[in-house]
Amino acid sequence: MTATQAALELGVSRKTYYAWQERALSAMRSPADRPAAGRRSRATRRRRRSGGTVRALEQERAVLASRLRIQEAIRETFAELQQGTRPPKKKRGWVSR
Repeated sequence: MTATQAALELGVSRKTYYAWQERALSAMRSPADRPAAGRRSRATRRRRRSGGTVRALEQERAVLASRLRIQEAIRETFAELQQGTRPPKKKRGWVSR
């Protein structure tokens, strides 16, 4: 029997027949071929959560490292200004007379 004949006998379109056929075939596959139904194991859930946590922590570490570099540059600049080894920057804007 062709798909057209089967669709006519069932009273549906060929597109619907093919969709039903795919659903039926996927339901007949062995359980090993299909993903497990139900809740994932605790270890799997923990691994998935930790993967996102590791990425988030790596990003936070990069941000904190850049903040530390900025703080160190500010400290060095302030120390140089305190010692007088570096001339202060000229102020821009209005000049008081």
